[in-house]
Amino acid sequence: MKKQLAADGTEAVGSTPLAFANLLPSDIALWAQLVNLSGAVIE
Repeated sequence: MKKQLAADGTEAVGSTPLAFANLLPSDIALWAQLVNLSGAVIE
């Protein structure tokens, strides 16, 4: 699995459910901003 992820430029890291939950709000905000700046819309 690690080789497949590495081939896509992704790195698997271990974490806890709480750490993941804490990451989500900032990650969602980042991607929302990038989508808005790109002008992408759902058709």
